[in-house]
Amino acid sequence: MKRNLYRALIALLIAGGFIGPIIATVQANVVPSNSPAIKILIFIDPANTSFKDRIELDNTLQISYATSSNYYGYLASLSDYDIFLVNGFLPSNTTFIAAMTNEIQSGTGLFIFGGYYPLIAETRSYGAYADFTNILPVVFNYPYTTEVELYIDQDYVGQIELRVNDEYLYSDTSPASSVNVLQRSVVWESSPLVKERIFVKDAKAGANVLVYRPEQNRVGTFTKGEPLVAYTTYGSGRILWVSMCVGFMAAQFNQFIVSGIGPYWNRTIAPGTTPVVHPVKRENAELNKPFYLWPYFNFFTYQSSKFIAGLNASQIDTYSQWPYSPIPHETEATLWMIFVAGLWVFNFVLFFSLGRKKKGQREPIPPGTAGEKELTAEERKAMEDKRNKNVVENPEEKKMTDVKSEEKKSAETSPEKKAEGDTK
Repeated sequence: MKRNLYRALIALLIAGGFIGPIIATVQANVVPSNSPAIKILIFIDPANTSFKDRIELDNTLQISYATSSNYYGYLASLSDYDIFLVNGFLPSNTTFIAAMTNEIQSGTGLFIFGGYYPLIAETRSYGAYADFTNILPVVFNYPYTTEVELYIDQDYVGQIELRVNDEYLYSDTSPASSVNVLQRSVVWESSPLVKERIFVKDAKAGANVLVYRPEQNRVGTFTKGEPLVAYTTYGSGRILWVSMCVGFMAAQFNQFIVSGIGPYWNRTIAPGTTPVVHPVKRENAELNKPFYLWPYFNFFTYQSSKFIAGLNASQIDTYSQWPYSPIPHETEATLWMIFVAGLWVFNFVLFFSLGRKKKGQREPIPPGTAGEKELTAEERKAMEDKRNKNVVENPEEKKMTDVKSEEKKSAETSPEKKAEGDTK
């Protein structure tokens, strides 16, 4: 028993030597930092619950929702927010758009996903509309289109590949406020193919294209392909553009006469119809579901929101630190390592216990085999004395032995036995 205890102790020490440093390393990597809270005003369709569920994971993102029915009530409090996040709804009111643009210039961030935005898709090159589109990091090809094919039925385009611009890869030596932070811990190469998006012609001068669709023979400022994720600044505000649509989108489309080849169209309003006033088609759709189910999507949204709000790398959790990333964190990792250590000790003790038991239960060597040991006279005498002693100490056993001996003699001297002998 003591020997097994010693073995268990040795196994525990060995397991601790291996597991201890691993636990320490895991704890150092998974303890979340004290990332400051930020306030986000999200412009969204109320039915886009799939995006809401993801953006609401982290309570350091303090969220308010602006919809088509209540957005104007936020006009007086726009300066209270650290970031405007646009996904599926963008106000067309010139006063509101002008106020948003001024706040961005003063330091509020803008994080915008693709969606149904007539303000962008239609040719509005005047006043507040132009001021807003001018601060975006990408260039659109006007005249544009708001046809259903652009946002929803992009079957003729098909799914596209995303590629990372290696000019902005993050490393430990990257400046804390560098745009490279947006690439930290996000493995874009693992992203599913995406489909519905706003088509982009080019990136503006000074913009940083982080992710793009590879395309040959592109001309313009960015020649590697179609920009999909691009970053720029306006005044003190940081701006991130993502071409892909995410989640539920509701749109109303007007009747146009279209000519040309997609995605760049020439169009004129069909006779007898008026834009917006007499829409001819309404569409509701869930867009790019594989993209928002991608394991890095939630973290990308979290990290981008924090960075666009003005935080630096040291103030933003990494993928391993963020409590909502789908990997083991402090508690889970510690419990797992304890389980592995316990399993190690159990296997170690079981191995030696079974080995010892097997040694004590070896089968005797059959007589006549080469391995049988011949007894000396002294050993035979000692064994005889031991048998006699056992007989004396156990009278009942002696009595039974005598009875068996008498029965044997009787059988040998019986008439039947004698007759058998005479016959032989």
